[in-house]
Amino acid sequence: MDVAFDTTESLAPPRDERRWPAVLALLTAGWLPATTARRTDHLSIVWGVVLHGLSTFGVVAVLMVLSAAARVDGTLTLGAIAAQLGIHFTSHSDAGSGGAPYAFFWWRQVLILFVICEFFYLSVGFLSTPWGARDEPFRDSLTAALRRSWMHSPHVVWIVALTGGLIVFFDRADRSWRRDHTGFRSDISWDQWEATQPWYLRHDEEMIIVALTAAGMWLVWAMLRAVGAERRTPPVARPPTCEGCGYNLTGAAFEGRCAECGEAVAASLGPDVRRGTAWDRRGEVGALAAWWYCTVYPITQPNWFARQIRVTAPVAGHRMLLAGHRMLLAGHLACVFVVASLGMTLFWIVEWGPANTVLDGSEFFAASMSAGVFSVGFGLATVLVAAWLVGLRHVIWGRRNLMSASMQIAAYLGGYLVLWAVWAAVSGVGVVYLEPAGYYYLNSSRWYDQDFVDFLIWLVPNVMLSIGFFVLVARGTAGARYANR
Repeated sequence: MDVAFDTTESLAPPRDERRWPAVLALLTAGWLPATTARRTDHLSIVWGVVLHGLSTFGVVAVLMVLSAAARVDGTLTLGAIAAQLGIHFTSHSDAGSGGAPYAFFWWRQVLILFVICEFFYLSVGFLSTPWGARDEPFRDSLTAALRRSWMHSPHVVWIVALTGGLIVFFDRADRSWRRDHTGFRSDISWDQWEATQPWYLRHDEEMIIVALTAAGMWLVWAMLRAVGAERRTPPVARPPTCEGCGYNLTGAAFEGRCAECGEAVAASLGPDVRRGTAWDRRGEVGALAAWWYCTVYPITQPNWFARQIRVTAPVAGHRMLLAGHRMLLAGHLACVFVVASLGMTLFWIVEWGPANTVLDGSEFFAASMSAGVFSVGFGLATVLVAAWLVGLRHVIWGRRNLMSASMQIAAYLGGYLVLWAVWAAVSGVGVVYLEPAGYYYLNSSRWYDQDFVDFLIWLVPNVMLSIGFFVLVARGTAGARYANR
């Protein structure tokens, strides 16, 4: 029999929430990012630009106050901070009265900071487009990402104030302690003398590193929560098509086959088509089994896996699996962090020995944390860039916004990122470990730089792995280009 197929799904509409004025986002953007995004959806992108401008000036004001507070000697009061600000704006850059005031150089730095902030937020807005994309015109996805990124920029003011205040606190506490303990005894070492400091001064570097790491994670988490929050999008009406070749199946018999490629009509329009991935249905199949399916099959069978994802319906399971979920305890990016940190630990031990690992504890801790944070940032950026480029390719040549599909495929390839991180760590440690044995050197009179060769041995496979990731995202997204659901 002939069937008429509606490609739009009857979904429950997004929750009706009370609308918030734009000024409220100045207080709630960092603490309630998704709620703020939903309740300010009625505001135009112009309001996003206004809030972004206010946030930039707020960051400048906070930096000025923190800079003045750091220069105050003695008790920190509002009057002392105001006095330092007055000195800053009235003093001159040289001893002569004709010199330019420091304020001139300050505002030049402010302009540079403003340009950097604008570039950062434009980049974040463009790059996060796939994260919150829906089955809609590409222009709507891009506008929503830019508006929500700009509406979220007040969060940076909180981060600068909290982390900057912590740094100023440690700086003032250290200066105060050294001022009260000026007498250095020659019969003890410098380390023994510093060991008499309070515990928070002895570990100030580690605490600052942890605070900056937490602030960066907070910023990224809140930004992605805001961009990915649910929003109202009108359904896009499309004719039913064959998922194998894109042939128009209007009027086709449900029991028949596609006249173009011969695929069964039921395989494109049946009730079991695109029910969602195993992770979307983890309540039915179990969290562990769903994790396994959605970690292995996107790598081994990307085209088949792409026939499972839902393109026209808003879903968020892929983002949970990538970033973390309470059922899983840790997402793929958390695994990347652990692998990279452990890899740096082994690298440090192999390169400098266990003894230096103990002696240089703060440097060791900083290197391990930095490696983990960098790897997570690089992995997230790789996911977003791959989803962006592959989705844009379909926007241009396929005339359909498939950034929602490319984002799902890229996120479900988080298992690939974990394997990539393992390889990068093992190969990096292996190159350093095998270097003294001369495995990579032809003879003692080599004309090339051995460190450069070691770096190439590590780099080339990782470049190939990055290309492989993009290829898998492209193959998976191609399997969703004719999706009806």
